[in-house]
Amino acid sequence: MRKFLSIPVPIYTIYAVFVFVASSFFGACNDYNKVVKSSDYPAKRKLAVELYEKGKYAKALPLFDELFGVIRGSNTAEEIHYYLAYCHYGVKDMLLASYYFDSFVQNFPKSTKREEAYYMSAYCLYKESPRFSLDQTSTKKAIEKLQAFADYFPESNRVQEATKLIDELRSKLESKLFAQALLHYDRMEYTSAITTFEVLMADFPDTQRRESIYLLILQAQKNYADKSIRSKRTERYEEVLKYYTKFAPAFRNQEMAAKASSLNSEAQKLRDIYSQIGNP
Repeated sequence: MRKFLSIPVPIYTIYAVFVFVASSFFGACNDYNKVVKSSDYPAKRKLAVELYEKGKYAKALPLFDELFGVIRGSNTAEEIHYYLAYCHYGVKDMLLASYYFDSFVQNFPKSTKREEAYYMSAYCLYKESPRFSLDQTSTKKAIEKLQAFADYFPESNRVQEATKLIDELRSKLESKLFAQALLHYDRMEYTSAITTFEVLMADFPDTQRRESIYLLILQAQKNYADKSIRSKRTERYEEVLKYYTKFAPAFRNQEMAAKASSLNSEAQKLRDIYSQIGNP
């Protein structure tokens, strides 16, 4: 086996390399701090752009933020505003990024970047949307903003992506409603469960959960009738039959269709029994 000779590196060489790297680092930091503390705005703009292009958004941000406050109305205002919005996006501050993209749209109505900024304002809200189990206020705002973008720029090549994002966000809202309805069901709050399922169907008529929801409504109404006082059972079993008549044609899954039919048959028998008890 071939042996490689290890060549010893003098300690002073290692020390010299360390000193060079450290001095370069601290020198760069000093240069940055000098520019930050100076009133040389062209130098600040130059450094901010260089840092931005290197992806150092956190370091570019305070420079652009300062420039934003002093260059309003100048010929570089549009550029600084644009960079500032993207710096906030780069550091993942989506709410502020959305705010600055939106204000860019308002302040520069003739800009060639207006469509992009409008889209990014909506996209940042999309990025801010949490998982479905949390509050969905930001999700609703994102949907509104993305829809407004699609309406305002119908010919944009970004409309297809905006539509895809809207569908994704709407799916999240649907999941939120479905989870709320199931929670009511599990707590035996059957009327609240049915109401929530019906709201879901009204808001999301193309849901893929349609058959599951229909079956759950039938079961919830049946359970509600079972637990009712005797004088109310006849009319509440009758509601099961009405739901079944309405939902039966929609069932495509044979197993679900069989369960629905079984619930309907049970409700019909019980309806007849309690109807006779109530009318001797």
